[in-house]
Amino acid sequence: APEPVSDSLRWKASMSFFKVATRNFTREAAEPAPRLEVEEETSTSSTQLEIEAEEPKTTRDKYGGRHFEHISLQDLFCTPGESRPEMEINSSRGIPFESKLFKGQAIFKLRPRDKSVLSKDYQKYFSGYQRMFSLQIQGKFKMSTEELKGKMIWIGVELGYEEPKLADENKMTLSFMRRTMCSLVLNAINIMRGAILHYSFGEGKQLPHISFPLYIAADTFMETSINSTKKDESEGGSWTELEGCKTDESKASEEPPPIGVAMFPEDEARMKTRRKRNIKDIYDFKGGEEASYSFSLHNGNLDLFSWMARGIPGVKPMDLTQYWRDMPLRIVAYMTEGDLVGSKAVHSHKDKKYLFNFILSNKEARKRYQDMAGKSLQRSKSTVR
Repeated sequence: APEPVSDSLRWKASMSFFKVATRNFTREAAEPAPRLEVEEETSTSSTQLEIEAEEPKTTRDKYGGRHFEHISLQDLFCTPGESRPEMEINSSRGIPFESKLFKGQAIFKLRPRDKSVLSKDYQKYFSGYQRMFSLQIQGKFKMSTEELKGKMIWIGVELGYEEPKLADENKMTLSFMRRTMCSLVLNAINIMRGAILHYSFGEGKQLPHISFPLYIAADTFMETSINSTKKDESEGGSWTELEGCKTDESKASEEPPPIGVAMFPEDEARMKTRRKRNIKDIYDFKGGEEASYSFSLHNGNLDLFSWMARGIPGVKPMDLTQYWRDMPLRIVAYMTEGDLVGSKAVHSHKDKKYLFNFILSNKEARKRYQDMAGKSLQRSKSTVR
């Protein structure tokens, strides 16, 4: 009889399928990988030459980060009526943000083409790892534990124009073949992984998106209890067990781990257990008076600095405007309730309650798309004539 497939092999298989189908918006392994050189193609198209022609200018700001001339990163939940400031990228300290449901700090980490513009800490963070961008969040819910009961928290990305007049254009334009293949592989992953993934290409009232249950999908996840501690005398001495680690009680602190360039120090055994959790077993988040949360998400294939998909086995670098047009990317976490976890569930805007919503756009990519669209229109007119 054939030997049963182990959980580890099933996990590796599902991740391999997912990386090819969704352009790898998944957790990135923390183990060192061969250094990724962005300039890896020997033959370069005219589009790629334009992309990599010149390194955009940068400026420093008060959180120790930078602003890149062609990148815009904003918090959609800034105070209404106020102009939204540009958020810093690769900051050394957390940048405060707040929504109706969540209050905390964020760090957005982005790998530039020229790593010399990075601080020494960020050069070390990106060197030796296949990382293109990371998002690090730390904060508390502005709801009570009772109000959070039974709610599912999702994290992921959306595509969509901000302008209301363009709302009807918030959908991906995929060929029948490409759309069918993506759907088949994504559905296969859902079967193998217990339906942890929710996606849409922009049907109906949904924005194009890929999202996962936060507790299962986050690369690192730590809950710091504020009032409760547990004693463990089995290992000798007096210990306090916090979520994800054990600390000598004499040095125990109610403070969460520091937020900065380094990753949050989640215990590896706990991380593996967390990622095997069933999506139907909803994680009980705690209100702001009881706990704070520190989590992060990483990706090694979405080069948002150049708006390209890279490093996918057997696939050449791809211009994301061919799939997303000039739609900006939204990095989001949102809350749903009720039966919204199945493959047929609809995550419409009215059903989502956002913890955060950061919108990222790339001026270089938008210009590329507009140039391509203009050339396509000219070719169509010539054909008609």
